[in-house]
Amino acid sequence: MKILSALACWVGLSLLAPIATAQERPLDPVLACLSISPDAERLSCFDREVKRLRSEETDGRLAVVTSDQIRRVETEAFGLKLPSVPALTGGILSGGAKGAAPMEALTLRVDRLEVGSDGRMRLVMENGQVWRQTDDIRLGGLGKGPWRAEIRRAALGSYMVKLDGRTAFRAERRE
Repeated sequence: MKILSALACWVGLSLLAPIATAQERPLDPVLACLSISPDAERLSCFDREVKRLRSEETDGRLAVVTSDQIRRVETEAFGLKLPSVPALTGGILSGGAKGAAPMEALTLRVDRLEVGSDGRMRLVMENGQVWRQTDDIRLGGLGKGPWRAEIRRAALGSYMVKLDGRTAFRAERRE
């Protein structure tokens, strides 16, 4: 029965694959103009497609963003539970369709480090992110900074933070 269910699931997903790949990227029609041999027809194609792109951008149906803008969004959103960010960026910075993966780690300067009455740390990063320690690991002798925090994804949606290469502790993004 398990084999039958797995087979049915595989068949269903394989039928959906052409639908997912059939979606046209906005620049595909413009790039298709390159394959037209007669110069006049190719120019006409480019003119038509560029007018379409301009119209879509003017109407707000198309937005052009740079990879730097996407990188900033991915960095600022790191640690937040926002499933729409990978969908929006399409893994562009992680290799696009060539094995795209979400950002796995981030290194930031810690602007402020506070230790609460429960002994857990609250870190305010250079970009405004706020991370709160969720385990009971204690790090002594941290000094007055500056500190560098290496934040990486861990198991089950959690994150590990390493301050200046010391023992990692579990944390969650608060802001």
